[in-house]
Amino acid sequence: VGEMVVEEMRGEVTRATGGLTCSAGLAPTAALAKICSNQRKPNGQFHLAATTATEIIAFLQPLPLRKINGIGPVTARLLEAALG
Repeated sequence: VGEMVVEEMRGEVTRATGGLTCSAGLAPTAALAKICSNQRKPNGQFHLAATTATEIIAFLQPLPLRKINGIGPVTARLLEAALG
């Protein structure tokens, strides 16, 4: 159901703006949804149906640190150095 609602929303954006597209993400939290929206840019949607911490970690683990909102280049370098 959520995927259909988001697809409809994206269609409304395209119609209302005369053709502009957008990406969207569906996930258990807003922060994860933002990360998910970046998975299908510039015109798609991604649904993270994970319901356990293990599933969420499996989704996040292969992503570069910079994909997480709020982690800029300096913080990413510090974290990468600390994590090895």
